[in-house]
Amino acid sequence: MKRHLALRLVILTLGAAAAAGNWGCRKRAFDASGGLAAAPPERFLTRNSAPAAEEPKAARAPARPQQPAAIEGRKLIRTGQVSVEVKDFAAASRQAAAIAERFGGYIASSRSSKDEAGKTSGDLTLRVAAEHFEEAFRDLGALGRVESENVATEDITKAYYDLEGRIRVARDAEGRIREILRNRAAKLSEVLEAEKELTRVVGEIEQMEGERRFYDRQTSLSTITASLHEPQSIARPGSLSPLKQAIHDSAGAVATSVATLIYLVMYGLPWVVVLGFLWLLIRRARRARK
Repeated sequence: MKRHLALRLVILTLGAAAAAGNWGCRKRAFDASGGLAAAPPERFLTRNSAPAAEEPKAARAPARPQQPAAIEGRKLIRTGQVSVEVKDFAAASRQAAAIAERFGGYIASSRSSKDEAGKTSGDLTLRVAAEHFEEAFRDLGALGRVESENVATEDITKAYYDLEGRIRVARDAEGRIREILRNRAAKLSEVLEAEKELTRVVGEIEQMEGERRFYDRQTSLSTITASLHEPQSIARPGSLSPLKQAIHDSAGAVATSVATLIYLVMYGLPWVVVLGFLWLLIRRARRARK
């Protein structure tokens, strides 16, 4: 019985040793091939053990171009100025009004005048949706030949969100004051003081909300000033142009001299009359003595 038991113990020992050796060989081979033993423990926490860097390129979705984080949520006021030479000022003005209407805006103001040659020029102020600023600016330049252009951007993000923060604080103060007045548990003097403070806070809120509405209008609609003018006629100087210019200049000089003489006569005439009267008095006095 003991012999059979010893034999069974030897067989079990040899089997365990063989299994351990086989497992060690498998483990070394698996480690050498970069298997589970080489992976960090964190990789077993999820079902997909392969890291993102080892995914095939074909399975990856193309990244969509996104707006830079520095631009998203910012409050910008954009203004532009463009000077364009057009063939017909009236037609160009109608096209500019159509551009403003097409991009969600309107003509804020317009001014025009004619020169001595009958050429018309003027300025138009357009208000267009901020998101269509570039398109409107480009279409205005396409009305004719662009001579100059300028674009400016003012960032009011900090001022806008500071204003919103002050409005929230004032709203909270208004709510607390209204709660005090609703309870009516305070003294009459405290109630009167609370009503006075409430009036002041409400006035500040209305003023700040007005400023915020102004900022909203400025950021939602951009301003473009378009200076339009018809081409100026270029007159070539003729052979008699120097003579005409000389006559024109001499006529101006003669007119200036005559005007100066008239001024002198008008200033000196009263004194001549006074001196003549005194001379007559002196002459009569001499005759009386004789």
